[in-house]
Amino acid sequence: KIKFAIISTGDEIVELGKELKIGEVYDINTNIFRALIEEGLGEVTNTFLVKDNLSILSSTLKEALETAHVVLISGGSSVGVRDFTEKAIEDIGGNIFVHGISLKPGKPTIIAKYKNKFIFGMPGHPQSGVNVFKALVEPIFLNKKRVKIYGELKENIYGDPGKTCFINVKLKTEDQKVQVYPIVSKSSMIRPILDGDGYIVIPEHKEGLYKGELVEVVLNV
Repeated sequence: KIKFAIISTGDEIVELGKELKIGEVYDINTNIFRALIEEGLGEVTNTFLVKDNLSILSSTLKEALETAHVVLISGGSSVGVRDFTEKAIEDIGGNIFVHGISLKPGKPTIIAKYKNKFIFGMPGHPQSGVNVFKALVEPIFLNKKRVKIYGELKENIYGDPGKTCFINVKLKTEDQKVQVYPIVSKSSMIRPILDGDGYIVIPEHKEGLYKGELVEVVLNV
């Protein structure tokens, strides 16, 4: 099995079950990534919760790489003053070869290599992180083949030319035909991940998709 370690970063992030204080949020991404990894027959060796501190993140990353083939760092992959993922990778001698991808949501992504192991700087917003996982991590490292079906799109949806867009959808069967309903949401929201039956992809060369089009849906199962 491919072995993964997950590092979730942020001063505002706390473990599930603890009482939340003002400005704090639960560590959702670790649990989402763990579920996706195990669903794809991978193994999670370690999980870490790290505050926004460069030296602690660097030492934690080195520890994670001792047991894992792939390390996912959730949050800190953008270019803010407290986004330390890039610096931590460089601190331990990692080689960054991608910083930013044309995926929406999911742009602030880092891909790096350390010796014969891989590091992914994942966006902190849950939906963005899930998109990057399904677009890059899952097809490369895990034994998960997602089922695809076709259905009729029930609403016009807009893309973002130059970026590949992932849109969550809900499916209904009407008159023995599959109907596809887009779920409009922000990348920071968790509910659409739970409510969606799957997602459709708008290619980077298209401005959107029209109501009535036959679209391919990648199922979440």
